[in-house]
Amino acid sequence: MFGIIRLGEGTYYTSAIFACCRGSKAEYDYDKYYIVLNEKKTKLVKQPLFNPEKKPQLELMILFLDGNQDGWNIDDCGYGEVDFLNPGLMLEQIESEELPDEIINQCKIIDSQYSYKEDNEILSDADIKQLMLLSGGFHDAVIEEIHTQENGSLYVRFGGIWGCKIEILLEGDISYQTESRNPELYDPYWYGATMIRQDGYIYLMDEEDMKVEDISDESCWFRSRRVKYHVIPE
Repeated sequence: MFGIIRLGEGTYYTSAIFACCRGSKAEYDYDKYYIVLNEKKTKLVKQPLFNPEKKPQLELMILFLDGNQDGWNIDDCGYGEVDFLNPGLMLEQIESEELPDEIINQCKIIDSQYSYKEDNEILSDADIKQLMLLSGGFHDAVIEEIHTQENGSLYVRFGGIWGCKIEILLEGDISYQTESRNPELYDPYWYGATMIRQDGYIYLMDEEDMKVEDISDESCWFRSRRVKYHVIPE
């Protein structure tokens, strides 16, 4: 697993993720936290999933770039840790900063294998999966800005996404329809999204599990030959 760790006011760093842990109230995601490297990459720390200072509001503090838990020891709910961390000692060692150096070094090696790029292009289904994970499926997204640039590309900035804004650039044979999300007439918020590649195009549509054939006058959608995106952590 790998993610963007938000520090607030637009500052952030990236880290591999080494454990997913229950908080004091196992039935609530609000108390969930993850084990990551600190910003200086010198030790492991507990990183809450949501900002505890904003409770009961849910302010997401980790933007997930990779949800792969291969090599983890996990339970049926997805909680667990990489196989070289001892679940019985891990939290005590992290909080007392007595985690062995060899464990820290192993975490650094895993972290160094990830290469984060601020600017990305959708070239495969794996790229779509990463964008959907990062954006939370565009849940609560709203189009904040949209305009055609001098070179003919279409710029769209989405706000409302938990923890970030996302800029999308569409290029080549562009079509779109956004009237159904016109804030002066209708609810502007997306509650989910589908992005698919089909017949040489990339489609982004404002409902989950949509097909191109499902697009109607009530849909908000985009289509182009190429799609690039840029994430702006808040």
